[in-house]
Amino acid sequence: MPRAIVGVLVGLVLAALVGAAWGQGYTPPPRGAPDGRVGGASRDVLSNQRRVALVIGNGAYQYLPRLENPKNDAQLMAETLKSLGFELIGGGPLTDLDRRGFETAIRKFGAALSGGAIGLFYYAGHGVQVQGGNYLIPVGANPTTPADLDFELIDAGLVLRQMEAAGSKLNFVILDACRNNPFGGRGLRDARGGLAQMYAPTGTLISYATQPGNVAADGKDGHSPYTEALATAMQQPGLGVFEVFNTAAVTVKNQTGGDQQPWVSNSPIEGTFYFVAPVTVNITPAPDPEVIFWQSVSNSSNPADFEAYLSKYPSGQFTELAKNRIAALRAAATPPPPPPDPEMVFWQIIQNSNNAADFDAYLSRYPNGQFAAAAQTRAAQLRPPPPPPPPPAKETTVAMAVPPPAPPPPPEGEAGWSTDQKREVQEALRALGHFRGDSDGNFGPQSRAAIKQYQSFAGDDETGVLTEPERHQLIVASHRLDALLAEAKTSPSGTAAVSLKGGPQRLIKAASFETSGNTNEAVYWYRLAAVDGEPKAFTNLGTLMVRGQGADKDTDGARLLWEVAAARGEPIAMYNLGAAYEHGIGVDANPEIAKKWYARAAALGHPQAREALKRLGG
Repeated sequence: MPRAIVGVLVGLVLAALVGAAWGQGYTPPPRGAPDGRVGGASRDVLSNQRRVALVIGNGAYQYLPRLENPKNDAQLMAETLKSLGFELIGGGPLTDLDRRGFETAIRKFGAALSGGAIGLFYYAGHGVQVQGGNYLIPVGANPTTPADLDFELIDAGLVLRQMEAAGSKLNFVILDACRNNPFGGRGLRDARGGLAQMYAPTGTLISYATQPGNVAADGKDGHSPYTEALATAMQQPGLGVFEVFNTAAVTVKNQTGGDQQPWVSNSPIEGTFYFVAPVTVNITPAPDPEVIFWQSVSNSSNPADFEAYLSKYPSGQFTELAKNRIAALRAAATPPPPPPDPEMVFWQIIQNSNNAADFDAYLSRYPNGQFAAAAQTRAAQLRPPPPPPPPPAKETTVAMAVPPPAPPPPPEGEAGWSTDQKREVQEALRALGHFRGDSDGNFGPQSRAAIKQYQSFAGDDETGVLTEPERHQLIVASHRLDALLAEAKTSPSGTAAVSLKGGPQRLIKAASFETSGNTNEAVYWYRLAAVDGEPKAFTNLGTLMVRGQGADKDTDGARLLWEVAAARGEPIAMYNLGAAYEHGIGVDANPEIAKKWYARAAALGHPQAREALKRLGG
């Protein structure tokens, strides 16, 4: 049976209200968020709105000729709209509705549109024009007189009024109605085939499957020609609203040989809306061969790689960098001197001392050292000789003379230190991060607090007073730190140290080199940042040393650097020290010392330190 003018009543109702972003329960369509623009608003304003659709297909009529295609057309349109991000009232197409079901569905649809959602109404089934009005026909309708129409049929204007009341920003209403008069011969003289032209409210577009008053084909392949063409056009990326309906209309016209020509009536509509957003194609320019060459050699440690670059690009954009890198690599070809021997440093400090306790401290630390014999001789020379024995008593002597008292032994420890030696202690405490005051040779409260912290870190009794062995260990550690932080005037890549000043800037530069995998440059700039007093520089430098990355593997040196960082309040360094003592990295495993370091880090908010304390039962 022919399907009467398959009317597509598409309303784009533009409200002044600007809606919110993604509605609750809304899932963006799988093709990517639809794009659109209305008025001066950005494209995201419309594409972020909820999309709600009501799809109805009536074909199993009780008192009118049955229709085969509406159910199929409703299913096709529902699947299409769902793929475009529309929520469907009832979860899918609603089919074969009576008047009560029809009204209930339209009411739910209007409620769902509240808040400015984008709406779309689709109907496939019988429709009729009576006295210039358009009516949709429920499956149980059986009017016999004109007075029955208001009680049996659904006024198509009801849908438009629901949309207008909801304040929707953008709406679609699609009517695919059988347009020949299904009530022929029933005495409804005013009923006519085809639908009457409806006037679109502000911001509304109404499209008919054929010209007003004409009859459209019902279709022979299970779908009406217009619904099938419209569903296809909606899914083409980048088509605006008018392009979608024009594309569908041209398709229908060609398929029917011009017998059916869809029709559009609209009021002014501002802006652009897409069912599917245009596809954006980004064109990446071809890479520069010179840049690729340079990137492949920039981190090389072989001068021949940079010479190859200069040979290929003698006037290239990286020629100066290549020359600097060649010079730096050749200068670095001579291996750096080995770190100083701690025993040698200790001996150099005390060899001219006039205090026997200094040499006793050396012998205590290095009983079989290379200078043990000299230390024993020097200690014996500096010790005062024992007092001579009293002369033998003479029998004829009546009284004995009392010998003079022996001179007191020279003071040991702090009491015997000169002002310069005390200043040396304060400078060493400052270098190791414990002391912040002036090096004036006066051991005041700040100096005592620094000594206690040093003793705590070393595992000694926290007396606040240094013993002679403690003083020498402190001085040796200070000299060891100086050796660890000694650095050339230019980096391995040939960059001068003076080209970047300031601890924070040098720390950032070192971290960027470490992130890129250039640990040689990272170690260089971490050392400079540490000299500037950056706590994290000590931590990161120690980590690279314990791994042997960018520097010779040195667990003792790493532990010293972490202790300096810890003295400056760096929790990561404290955690590293805890891990070293827990797992025996460069030291004998000692859970008790590990817990002390973890506790210090946890007190400063380090989360892994808290977990480690729980693990060790601290």
